[in-house]
Amino acid sequence: MKAGRVTVAHVRDLRGVLDREKAEIGVLLCMEEPTAPMRKEAANVGFYRSPWGQHPRLQILTIEDLLAGKNISRPPAQTSVTFKRAPKAVHKRRRDTIDAIRRPRGVELIDLQGFPVLPARRDRRRQIAAQAASRR
Repeated sequence: MKAGRVTVAHVRDLRGVLDREKAEIGVLLCMEEPTAPMRKEAANVGFYRSPWGQHPRLQILTIEDLLAGKNISRPPAQTSVTFKRAPKAVHKRRRDTIDAIRRPRGVELIDLQGFPVLPARRDRRRQIAAQAASRR
């Protein structure tokens, strides 16, 4: 934002900043209407091409324009074309528990009530059976 008298030199300075910082779009907000040389300099900078169309790389807007509802020409702010969305993270312990409940691996034994015995319970039963056998 530049208050006071704005000249074509300010537009050139902003163009230099765009090039130096490798910015795609720059906007100069001013209180007064831009002069013809200022508009010409801004037009010489060219356009930024995005999936949503072409946008002037250097734009000059007045406060009056903003109050009248004119917006900066730019791609939508809430979009991300460059990054894929990461898969939702699941806590490892919870995932293993859910997997064990959904599809028990190595289920070989069945309880007296007819329910499958999960590996942890089966190992405990083997320990108990081994202790009982060693006492005999």
